[in-house]
Amino acid sequence: MGSSDVAEATRLVDVCLEAGLTMFDSADIYSNGKAEEILARHQGRRDQVIISTKGPFRGPGPNDMALRDTT
Repeated sequence: MGSSDVAEATRLVDVCLEAGLTMFDSADIYSNGKAEEILARHQGRRDQVIISTKGPFRGPGPNDMALRDTT
């Protein structure tokens, strides 16, 4: 989101979808999870896009260490 608020970020996702963008890169660290929440609001168009993510960074949440070594 950078300096955009939620309404502006949502509008930007809509602009991208209307322009034919088919892939969004996301991670739970982007804007403290807000980026993923905004993408989730577009569930009606989920079959039209690819959403990618990457491994988490260490943080305070319960899912922040999902890829930790358990061996």
